[in-house]
Amino acid sequence: MCKHKKFKTTEQGFSGPVGPHRRQNRLAHGGVCYRDVCLTCGSERLTNVNGCSSERSGWGPSGEVREAAEAAEAAASVAAAAKRKADTLRSAAEREAEALEAEARRLLAAVPTMRAPDGHWAKLDEKGNFISSVGAPVAALPIEFFEVAEVAVRAVLAAEAARARV
Repeated sequence: MCKHKKFKTTEQGFSGPVGPHRRQNRLAHGGVCYRDVCLTCGSERLTNVNGCSSERSGWGPSGEVREAAEAAEAAASVAAAAKRKADTLRSAAEREAEALEAEARRLLAAVPTMRAPDGHWAKLDEKGNFISSVGAPVAALPIEFFEVAEVAVRAVLAAEAARARV
């Protein structure tokens, strides 16, 4: 532990109270401020002097160290706020993607598997792809099948686009 025996003193104009709030000497305000910097450890102490009145701070980190610590703390606070905002936006985007995926699944389930009397069939798979038995005549499918399928496929594409944004 440094005893601060050797220090360098510089004089500057008054810049504000230096003592703890309950020990401030208002009569010492307005004159000069002496900045003592320990030559051993780099700590500093401020002393306000105005006529016969004085007010002294305790030894502590130098102004440069204190300012650097405050700047680092402010940067960390900004980074934490940005991360919270990004997490909020991401979770909102994830919720939107999940809702669109659920709607796409519901619409795909509503698309019936079409069966022809000759045994051919046609349907949409879980990804919205049109699949049919070999040789199934697509032209024989009713237009309603394609209308319902189109809505379901558009829902699947919207869900995929939302998931890609996450």
